Amino acid sequence: MQELKQSNQEKLKILAPLDSKFLKDVFWRFANKRSIKELKHEFIVDDENRHQVAQFVAYFSNDFETLEKYNMDFRKGLIIIGNPGSGKSLLFRIMSDIFKSDLTVNYGEREIPLQRFYNHFNMYTCEHMAKLYIKEGETALAPFGKNAVVLENKEVINLRHACFDDLGSEEMRNSFGNKKEVMLDIVSERYDLFLEYGLKTYFTSNLSPDEVSSRYGDRMRSRIRQMCNVIQIGNSKDYTDRR
Repeated sequence: MQELKQSNQEKLKILAPLDSKFLKDVFWRFANKRSIKELKHEFIVDDENRHQVAQFVAYFSNDFETLEKYNMDFRKGLIIIGNPGSGKSLLFRIMSDIFKSDLTVNYGEREIPLQRFYNHFNMYTCEHMAKLYIKEGETALAPFGKNAVVLENKEVINLRHACFDDLGSEEMRNSFGNKKEVMLDIVSERYDLFLEYGLKTYFTSNLSPDEVSSRYGDRMRSRIRQMCNVIQIGNSKDYTDRR
């Protein structure tokens, strides 16, 4: 993988990492709240999802020892692949809840919003992106693709990290006579920004890697693999539908 340019990365560092155990405790608190809201029971970890949940939690809690164990790279984003109902989107919605919370942390002599200690992302469905293209055309996609890194006087002032939910569920769309695979362009543009600035992208998908190639081409499959750590969950024929 091409080395990321570190000079611009340094300008947008999140605050010094909090204790991994503390961040894991925060995750489990929000995981149970979200699971009770959606599924009417606390978040369940079992033999089918134990390692996958461990990888996800380690990634967002600065547990670099566990990341090394699973051969994961914190500089990359994540893609979670699995059958419908395996809990892929739920994991990212838990993180979204944490970002939106008003929790603060004692940091020296200041109270700092908890979300400042994470690479914050916004979450969108891929179908939403496709419908946005129909409604408003190419320019509406720019903030999610080529303009996802905001510069001012050639300095980075904002990285628009993003999670695109349910990759492959969106239909090819037509806007003003131009038919296109919306996510193909978004991934291509974000890939370049990942290499240049360290922009992070997260995905969930029901598609296998081979199905990604069939739908979008080998090039997009390769770029996602370079941009993202891959977590596969609920891939067996008798997997547990957690909905």
